[in-house]
Amino acid sequence: MDRAQPFDRGLEGPVIVAGARLAAARAGFVASLALVPSVFVYGTVFGGLAVQAGLRPLEVWGMSLLVFAGASQFVAVPMLAAGASPLAIVLTTYVINMRHYLMAATLAPAFCGFPRRWLALVAHWINDESFAIAVARRNPPDPWFYLGSAAAVGGSFLGGVPVGTQLGDWSPSPRAGASTSPFPPSSWPSSRCSSGGGRTGWWRWRAGRSRSPSRSPCRATGTSSSPA
Repeated sequence: MDRAQPFDRGLEGPVIVAGARLAAARAGFVASLALVPSVFVYGTVFGGLAVQAGLRPLEVWGMSLLVFAGASQFVAVPMLAAGASPLAIVLTTYVINMRHYLMAATLAPAFCGFPRRWLALVAHWINDESFAIAVARRNPPDPWFYLGSAAAVGGSFLGGVPVGTQLGDWSPSPRAGASTSPFPPSSWPSSRCSSGGGRTGWWRWRAGRSRSPSRSPCRATGTSSSPA
């Protein structure tokens, strides 16, 4: 037994450190649970809109995983549907995400002890919700608390996207003239307007409306975009 004591003492430090890190990550995860429903719905709405814009479900989920920037994704999707150039899309989303520089600068002291190979992965999961929760608790924030919060927020968003792609892929019935989409019919003017039809019609209608609010694609055909 005495010979085993030095070995046990050697493990005591790493075990305590690992336990403290796990407890901090768990605390961050639990602190973010109140945001999970809203972030899940946010991802669901994005998935539905992206599919309606013409993207395939796998492309939508891949975009969410590789980009993981909700506001930029909502802006990029209509630009893709409108045929904007890749440079314009990249520059626009870059400007929207410039706030991440400020958040990363605030989080940098907390992650100074992490291996450099992990910093890029940590930076990829920076989000407004986890940043606000972690900084409100302590500044500079506990890195493991932040990672636990990012796991909750990121997981709920990525979980909501495939649900939205399935709901948004419901196509309207052309015979009955009523939309089978889970979203309000007034949100999808292309289902009963001649603005191009299909999944891209809604975005074309929105783009035209932003240029000339008085022009509606429904007026040319005498139809209405309001629910029946």
